[in-house]
Amino acid sequence: MTLPTKCNYGHVFGRLSTNGNYEICCGSTPPSGNYHTDGKFIEYWKSAKLKNLLYDLKHDLSNMNETWADGNCDYCPHFYINEKISDGDIKIPKSPWIYNIDVINICDHRCNFCWNWSHEMISDNAQFDGWNDWIKERIDFKIFTDTIDGLVELGDCEEIQIGGGGEPLLHQDIQEMIKYVKDNNLSCKLITNFCQISEDSLDEMINIGLDYILVNVSAGTQENYCKTRRVKPNTWYKVINNINYIIKNRREKSPKIIMKNIINSENIHEVGEMIDLGVELGVDVVALRFFHEFGVYNSDKKIVTSKQHKKFNKTLNLKIEEYGYKKYYDDDNQFIYNYKSLNTNTLLRGDV
Repeated sequence: MTLPTKCNYGHVFGRLSTNGNYEICCGSTPPSGNYHTDGKFIEYWKSAKLKNLLYDLKHDLSNMNETWADGNCDYCPHFYINEKISDGDIKIPKSPWIYNIDVINICDHRCNFCWNWSHEMISDNAQFDGWNDWIKERIDFKIFTDTIDGLVELGDCEEIQIGGGGEPLLHQDIQEMIKYVKDNNLSCKLITNFCQISEDSLDEMINIGLDYILVNVSAGTQENYCKTRRVKPNTWYKVINNINYIIKNRREKSPKIIMKNIINSENIHEVGEMIDLGVELGVDVVALRFFHEFGVYNSDKKIVTSKQHKKFNKTLNLKIEEYGYKKYYDDDNQFIYNYKSLNTNTLLRGDV
C-alpha cells in the first residue's frame, strides 16, 4: 500500500508513544519529534521543524516516499480523508482529527499476531533490540494532560484513542485519563483486550461518558482465543462478561462496543463464529481486518493463503445473506466494506 498522491499526515492522524515520541501517522514512519526535546504537543505542532516536514509531504511526496516512509504505509485510514481534502470537500484541520496516545507497553496477553508480545517471539527469545527497556515505559499523566490541552487549544481534534504497545487498562491512571478527555469535550476510544477491569471500573467508564471501547477478540471460540493468546480459559469469560455488562448497563448506547478481529492463518477458519458472536452479544460493530505482517515475528506462518481467502469470502457472503446485511454508507465509509442489517443491531465492517 503506497502513500496517497498528496499526503496530509499529521492533519488527519497523530500519535504519542510511551517514550514521548510524536508521530504524525500510525504506520512504520519514524518519529517526527519528542515531548522531552521538542516541548509540549502544541509547541511541537507549531514548530518550524514540523511545518517543513508537512510541507515536504504535501509538495515533494515522491522523494519523501523513499526517504521518510520507505515507500509504504502498512496501515493507512487516511486515503478517504485525503481524497476529500484534494476534492475540496473539507478544509485541512488545524490539528490532527484523531490522536492516539500509547499509555503503556506491558501486556497480560501473548497474541501471536502482535508486534510486541507474540508468544512465539518470546519463547524463541527473539524480542527486538531494547525490548526489555521498552516494556517498562508508560506515559506520565502530566504528559498526557499537556497533550490533550494542546489539542484542545488548537481546536480541530475530534477523537482521542487510548491504547499502547500493551494493555492500557494496566495503567494506574487510566480512568483519570479517560475522564480528562471527556472533561475537555472530546470523543474517547479505549483500545483494549478488556480483561483487566472490575465492574466498579466499568460503571465508572459508563458514568464518565466513554464513547467507544474497541475490544480485540480475534477469535470465534474460547479454545482458539486461549490458544492464540496463551491465556487461561476463564479469560475468555472475562472479556465476554465485560462486553455483556457494558451493553446491559450503558446509557443511550454509550460506550459503543467495537469487536475487532485481526484475521490471520490461525483464526480465519472462525470468521463465521466471529460474526455470530458479535451479533449474539449485540456489539455495535464487528470489524474484520486482515493481518499485516510487517514487524511481526514469524509472520510468514500467519499470512492468509489464497485458498483460505477464498473460503473466507464464501463464509462472509453466507453470513451477509444469513443476517440480511446490505451495503451501508455513513461518515465512516473509508472501510473496505460496510454492512448494516434490519435483522441485527451490529454493523459488519471490513477494516483498513
